Amino acid sequence: FHTLEIPVAADYQLRLSDGTVVYLNSETKLKYPEVFAGEERKVYLEGEAYFEVAEDPEHPFRVMVNDVEVEVLGTHFNVNAYPEQKGVATTLAQGKVRVKDRGREVVLIPGQQAIATPEGLDVREVDVQEYLSWKDGLFIFRRMPLAEIMIQVYRWYGVKSEFSDEALREITFTGAVSYTHLRAHETRS
Repeated sequence: FHTLEIPVAADYQLRLSDGTVVYLNSETKLKYPEVFAGEERKVYLEGEAYFEVAEDPEHPFRVMVNDVEVEVLGTHFNVNAYPEQKGVATTLAQGKVRVKDRGREVVLIPGQQAIATPEGLDVREVDVQEYLSWKDGLFIFRRMPLAEIMIQVYRWYGVKSEFSDEALREITFTGAVSYTHLRAHETRS
C-alpha cells in the first residue's frame, strides 16, 4: 500500500492502477495499493475525496472511512470525512453507491447524500454541485456558519482564524468563492 497525504493549501489528482481518478482535497490522506489484486478494489480515506471510479463489475470498488464502507461498481461520488464533521457524508453525482455503517445500509441514487453518524444513517436530497464544486476550485455554500467557512479558508490557504466574539461563529452566509492554487497531477499505470 501507498499512503498519500495532502497538506493544507494543496490538493491533488491521482489515477489509480485500475484507471479510477481520485481528486484529493487539502488535509486528506488516501491509502491505496500500488496495483489492485484480488476480488475487490479497496482504498482507505481520511479527509475528502471525489472519485471517478473505473467500471469493473467483477471487482467492486470500496472506500473505507473508519466504520463506514462505500461500495461502488462504476460511478462518480464524493466522500467528506474530515474529523470536525458530524459523521461521514457520501454524495452521489452519477451511478449508484451502497453505504454501510455498523450493520445499517442504504443505496443512493444521483442527487442523494448519506450521512453516517453513531446515531444513524440518514439520506437526503441535495444540490450535488454544492458538495462537489471544490474539485473545480469553487466553494459553494448555503446558510453556512462563519466558523465552517473559516475551516475551508484554513484548508485552502493555511490561515487560522480566531473569533473575538463567539456569536460571530454562528452568523450564516450564502455564496460562492473561487480559489486558485496549483494542482499537481500524477498518473499511475
